[in-house]
Amino acid sequence: MTAEPLDNPILNSPYDPPDRHFAIGHHGPTGEILKGRRLSESFIPIPSSRKGKGSGEQEALDFDLTGERREVNSLINDIRHQVELWRARRYPGVTPISRKLLEHWAGQADVREDRMLFCHREAAETAIYLAEVLRGPGLREQEWSSPDPPSPVAIRPVVDTPTRHHHSFHAPPFIHRP
Repeated sequence: MTAEPLDNPILNSPYDPPDRHFAIGHHGPTGEILKGRRLSESFIPIPSSRKGKGSGEQEALDFDLTGERREVNSLINDIRHQVELWRARRYPGVTPISRKLLEHWAGQADVREDRMLFCHREAAETAIYLAEVLRGPGLREQEWSSPDPPSPVAIRPVVDTPTRHHHSFHAPPFIHRP
């Protein structure tokens, strides 16, 4: 069984943060529009069991009807949330050159004729946030080389309130430097 095609699958402007999304059901988008940005999640295909191998019981417990396991990407969702808060505060903790670039990329249609796509802008913001804000001069090298690095949110909070997610946020391994 497949999902019905959507009349207009595009809900958001490519230049602005997404503020609506389609609900995803067992067979794909349902057509129901939900407010807010969809959380990042992975759809992990599960190979069918080989003939005569296994009972297939786990399949009924872990998977929906598409034969895929859906897994929330907690790290991506946490980073997105922190970058969103940092953007709202107008990029504290960056170098003057980065600030100039960020403000240029964020220019509105009445200021910039060739606006940057939001996905490109968010990727650049995230790279700068990870490299300059979380890895800023306030962090000692040994804090980033330990096997269990400290939570960047605890070291340099963007706001004084907890994140909207109920899990810890740890620095991604790719920001370790030799």
